[in-house]
Amino acid sequence: MEVIKNSVLNHPIISERYFFPRYEPFENPYFVECNGVKLACYYQNNNPESKTIVYFHGNGEVVADYLDFFPQLFDKAGYNILLFEFRGYGMSTGKPYLVDMLNDVECVIKKLNISQTNIILYGRSVGTIYAVHAASVFPNAYALILESGIADTEERIMLRISNPSEIDSTREELKQEFEKYFNVKEKLSKFKGKSLVLHTVNDQLVDVTHGEKLYEYLNRPKSIHLFERGNHNTIFTVNQDKYFNILFDFLLQRTY
Repeated sequence: MEVIKNSVLNHPIISERYFFPRYEPFENPYFVECNGVKLACYYQNNNPESKTIVYFHGNGEVVADYLDFFPQLFDKAGYNILLFEFRGYGMSTGKPYLVDMLNDVECVIKKLNISQTNIILYGRSVGTIYAVHAASVFPNAYALILESGIADTEERIMLRISNPSEIDSTREELKQEFEKYFNVKEKLSKFKGKSLVLHTVNDQLVDVTHGEKLYEYLNRPKSIHLFERGNHNTIFTVNQDKYFNILFDFLLQRTY
């Protein structure tokens, strides 16, 4: 595992403007030590022979937000689940640095010590940045699910940087770093499992064109569903029944 050092994309200004961590404790965290930080994930492994969902939450969210629903839902369906926590979020130590967090993904999943073919990668919003990276590192994972996802990390970050000089950089240097670490098209080209893209046409934060691009970049078998109802933060709650019908149909089918 390559240790990433001194990328301009780890600049504190990017971290402060892009990430919105908050502290939120919960019982029985599953701590994983990675790259000098202690990540407070949640791990439920009631079905040792079954597939494990690795879920990457969105910005401004934490693992604790999902504990009242996700573990019970997926356990009932026969899946294990790891709710991945980012550094600086929830009960995790450290601070969220855009590039350093890529290494955390590989570290946590490797420590599960399970076959790639038993892994389901599932990301929402900012979490899709790290789910996409996981898909490139674990290309034989069973499935990849991207909800309200980001197809262009550079676009999202540059919305918060008025001038590269703010972070002691140049536009050329930034482009090189984004190409090096966040080339979504290249990363998804490596993934061999089946994929599902979920987005709403009314997404006011991450435009639906991002979901369409992600779908374009993915290899087959793949599917996309664009919801007519809800927005970036209500796609799940407004469409809950339909959302999970689509999700579980996708997971249970050999191809989609």
